[in-house]
Amino acid sequence: MINKTGGNAKILHVAFHGVTFGEYLSEGFREGIAACGGCEVVGTLKVAPADVSQLRQKFESALLKVPSATAVAVDVNFFFVAGVQQALVAANRPNLAVVGGECQLENLDYIRSGKGEQVCIGGSNGYRAYGTIDALNRAFNGQPVVPSGSGFQIVDKDRNLPAEGANYEGPVDFRDRYRKLWGV
Repeated sequence: MINKTGGNAKILHVAFHGVTFGEYLSEGFREGIAACGGCEVVGTLKVAPADVSQLRQKFESALLKVPSATAVAVDVNFFFVAGVQQALVAANRPNLAVVGGECQLENLDYIRSGKGEQVCIGGSNGYRAYGTIDALNRAFNGQPVVPSGSGFQIVDKDRNLPAEGANYEGPVDFRDRYRKLWGV
């Protein structure tokens, strides 16, 4: 978002509130964007779980209130599915830099469409599952647990976008590496 706006992002932040996970995401976003001297959060839409059914209407209203916004940051990708994506397409503001979260299948398709969401943060659920299994194997065998890493990458229409219909897996063949590690 910072790069796409030349370090002058005027951001509408769609923040997930009411659950601890969302509070951490919002805090991390605020801390990260503070490093951009020319960036400014011009509006925040706080979305609690009870608000999700009315998200499109709430987002449309929030977007109208900040016509100066040049960017939209959405804490979690299911908000796009719940109405943000449809509202962005209807608003027809192609110059907005729109960044989402965790790259679910629907979100990858939104990025492919060239409308609404443009960037997400790819993290492989399979990679995390294998890392969890490795940690359990180590714990059950009395060995110290080691960090597995996370493998997050920026995904947009030009970088790291998996084939249509495929989940984001990333560039590391974690299955083969763990199997070799486990002697399987």
